[in-house]
Amino acid sequence: MSIVWLIMLGVLLGITVAGASYVAPTLPQYIREMDVIKQWGISKATLIRRRKEGLPFVRIGAYICYKPDDLVAEFCQPRSWKANTAEGKEGNNND
Repeated sequence: MSIVWLIMLGVLLGITVAGASYVAPTLPQYIREMDVIKQWGISKATLIRRRKEGLPFVRIGAYICYKPDDLVAEFCQPRSWKANTAEGKEGNNND
């Protein structure tokens, strides 16, 4: 019985001395894809296209998850509805 306690004490001391150098990603740090679809009103196809274009994501088990900061940076930019006009292009003068 005392050997078991010594082993447990040694393990606890080893964990305490070693510290927690690795923190596994948890779901509160990330938003699941299905939650993004429901809360942000973004289609799954849009998320897939953006992932292919470079939107960072993480797989946690079977879930595809996103950092909230990455979503804000990707989707909360003001849209410019005006395309590049003829000002910068040559040969498109309508004079």
